[in-house]
Amino acid sequence: MEGSQFAQSLVSLKGDHLRYVYVLLCKMNIWDFVSLKTKDFFSKEQSQHFLTLIEKEAESLASIRDEELQLDLLLHLSKTWKLESRFFDLTEEIEKQCTDIVDDTFELMSKQFKEFDSLYESLYDHNKLDAIIHWQMKQIFDYLQDKKGENEWHLWISDILDYLHFLPDYQQEQLKEAVQISTLEPKELQKVIEKQGVLLLFTAIVDRTGFAFYKHLLQSLAEKTMKMEGQSSTTMFFSWLLNPNLLLSLIFHGGTVLYRYQNLLFNKGLIPIVILQMTLPFKASEKQGIEDLTILCDQWNERFLAYKTILRTIDRNLNVQKRLKKELDSLNKELKSMQDMKKQTESFLIQVRERLVEHIRFDENRPYFGDLTVKYNRLQERLKTLEKRQSSEHERKSGVFKSVTSYIKSSLIQTEKKQAEKKLQKIYEQMTDTVLEKYIDYEPSLTGEMKQANSKLIEIREEIQAILKEIDHKQSSLQMVKQKEKEEREKKEEAEKRTYGLKQIMKQEVEREASYRQ
Repeated sequence: MEGSQFAQSLVSLKGDHLRYVYVLLCKMNIWDFVSLKTKDFFSKEQSQHFLTLIEKEAESLASIRDEELQLDLLLHLSKTWKLESRFFDLTEEIEKQCTDIVDDTFELMSKQFKEFDSLYESLYDHNKLDAIIHWQMKQIFDYLQDKKGENEWHLWISDILDYLHFLPDYQQEQLKEAVQISTLEPKELQKVIEKQGVLLLFTAIVDRTGFAFYKHLLQSLAEKTMKMEGQSSTTMFFSWLLNPNLLLSLIFHGGTVLYRYQNLLFNKGLIPIVILQMTLPFKASEKQGIEDLTILCDQWNERFLAYKTILRTIDRNLNVQKRLKKELDSLNKELKSMQDMKKQTESFLIQVRERLVEHIRFDENRPYFGDLTVKYNRLQERLKTLEKRQSSEHERKSGVFKSVTSYIKSSLIQTEKKQAEKKLQKIYEQMTDTVLEKYIDYEPSLTGEMKQANSKLIEIREEIQAILKEIDHKQSSLQMVKQKEKEEREKKEEAEKRTYGLKQIMKQEVEREASYRQ
């Protein structure tokens, strides 16, 4: 029952009220409370910085649909309590989750407050959600008594009496009998509160008039203590509940908490207050209709399908990457093979050219190469002259002085001879180039081999360039696919962050599908 009521309350939240609750629960933290409370304290204009910030944040959510924010509230509460992930494709699953939220909140309050269990046991229908609301109202009353001074406390006593005096006579009599007073006067109510506690009075009134009593008290107090002209009753009562002093008092129960525990206790301590803010308007409504929970199911399914689409996109992306990497491996192997073939062909060309150079060197019938032949003949004559001079120097060796002189001259002749031989070798190379270019029929066995090898080398180089171009194209495609994967994974992380339980639910579905295949 509590889960159904809480789910109905959640879906009934709409407009500004929904956005205020969302901002308070999902966007605020302990440091926002403390810093804005400090600003309020030191503000000369007595500004309400905290309320102003929440209003501003709420305005920024105007373009987001109500059902999106409603689902976010449910998921945030589930995450705070670390509840089991559920597939919200059925309204029953939503109600089960809401039941777990109420149960965990109830358990927390039961551990924190000794009187809380007694309150629950005293309720006629033993409704945990009602117990949470009653206790929060008791806490607010205690706050007014202890922290806000006599003025607002007396205002509330006066509001309670005003409310009771509008009740039918029979209800007034029932109430007086329930709390054991003879008249509905301020002193009588104060005695009841002092002796038996405010809970007895509050629960007795709610049992007979409903939760509209609590909404009336909060709205009336807001009207008398806050300047909020033109605001709806719901906005007014809710705005008063956004007093940071009140909220911090309700969260930490007026005590001090060690620094390292503050944020942890803040997150869970805020939930009972949020439950009050979420459920009181619904339970106080005179026309409690049946809200359609399927809008949350539709919103959940929309997110889940979008999440599955992201996962499928990532999976397809990985398959494309796998294919591209395989193609790149094949291209790199082909490139290496062609590069090896290129080295072999180049080595073969060098060998054949060396053979052709040697053939030209010793061929007396080589073609006439014009200036090259003239230079060749001159160098040959020069070499013969140098060889004769070298021989004559060897023959002159006799005596120490002559030997040294002869040695120096021989060395100079040898150096000059080597330079001539180098020039001659260069001429042979130039003759070879000329043969390959102009004398097609000269030594056809060697020139033919070189021409074939050169043609093959050109083909290999062209093939290598084509492979390199294809590799570059594949690598560019791979980088684009990887960037797309990164973007999709960012979407995945954002979806998991926003929608608590998506990852676990998807894992369960994959495991279930795997078991069916078996």
